Amino acid sequence: MPSDIESLRDENERLRTRIAELEDALFSADAVPACLGLTRSESNMMRMLMARPMVTRRVLLGGLYSHLPKDERPNPQVFDVFVMRIRRKLRRFRIPIQTVRAKGWSLPPKSRARLRALAEKEADV
Repeated sequence: MPSDIESLRDENERLRTRIAELEDALFSADAVPACLGLTRSESNMMRMLMARPMVTRRVLLGGLYSHLPKDERPNPQVFDVFVMRIRRKLRRFRIPIQTVRAKGWSLPPKSRARLRALAEKEADV
């Protein structure tokens, strides 16, 4: 008969596996090019933008801050600041982020292609 500690270890391993599966589904597997100079949070947001046609504040809040208790999560308006900073860093690469009015943000197909090209160029070096 397994001990309580063994049962907890097994459950912990199952939960770690499930978390990894959920993170894979939430974030794009595509690398965010280092040349963009994004912070860790900005990179995570970019990976979410790259993974789906559009992201909302709610999706971003859950994806980036679900590990925090609800009363410690930032105001969802913080993503406006993230987008502003990311846009500023992407401008020199001519990679726009589109605002979907009253919904969220999206990366146009050309932006996705440019990001992939930059990542491939970095990988070749």
